[in-house]
Amino acid sequence: MIIGLLLSAGASVQAFDARGHEVVVQLASRFFSADTEALLRNYYGSNYRLALINDANAVAITNQLPENTARLALHYTWFDDDDTQFDPAKHCPQAMCSVGAVLAAERALITPSLPRAQRMEALRALMHYMGDLHDPMNAGYRTDSSGRDIMLMGPDLRRVSLYAIWQSLLFDYLRGRPFEIANAWGRELTEQQVNEWSQGNPQAWIWETHEVARNTAYATVGAADGWNAVYRVAVLPTFEEQIQRAAVRLAQRLNAVSAELAAQGAL
Repeated sequence: MIIGLLLSAGASVQAFDARGHEVVVQLASRFFSADTEALLRNYYGSNYRLALINDANAVAITNQLPENTARLALHYTWFDDDDTQFDPAKHCPQAMCSVGAVLAAERALITPSLPRAQRMEALRALMHYMGDLHDPMNAGYRTDSSGRDIMLMGPDLRRVSLYAIWQSLLFDYLRGRPFEIANAWGRELTEQQVNEWSQGNPQAWIWETHEVARNTAYATVGAADGWNAVYRVAVLPTFEEQIQRAAVRLAQRLNAVSAELAAQGAL
């Protein structure tokens, strides 16, 4: 059921805005295995890296269609104040959450019997929802719609939601265009970081992202007393690291998918 929903639609909003999704796929491409590169060439041709960038936000475009608004649950995983871990039965009923979306996309990709068009849609979904999985405002608290109901006063005396800050406004303070950011981070990331971040699975990563939301995105609001330089300086390194983690882990999951297909003789 979830695969069918995933392939026909997605959430009506996105993580890290379009620029963030582009950085995720561009940075991830630096860590692709030879099997993953072969898989992507099969789908996209020799210029697959450019095609990936063009497709990085494809799910979000589809999500704008009115008939897809019911699929909002695939975009996020929300928690309650007293939660101590990710509980699939509670936080992802019927696999309708960002974790379920990622796992469903992977299952579709390793099912060669599915039509090629559906597997390509699953690839686009995996790229998109891996970004969502690492966005703290998609793993925040149910009570405030994950930051949508928390309004902060900005320097221009306009009120902006905590959600909007993490979706878009923080990105304005990163230097360069998406490909420049991805290239710079690709040179800076250490082998130790890549190895450490590659451990685990989406179920563990969503709880990690929630802890980032709780301990950084939410916790800094009181001390900063608004959307201002104090808040921005405090959270920007975490914002950057979440995008980096998403990229490294996207590569790790795609490498696992392509290894499985190679073992099946279906690559």
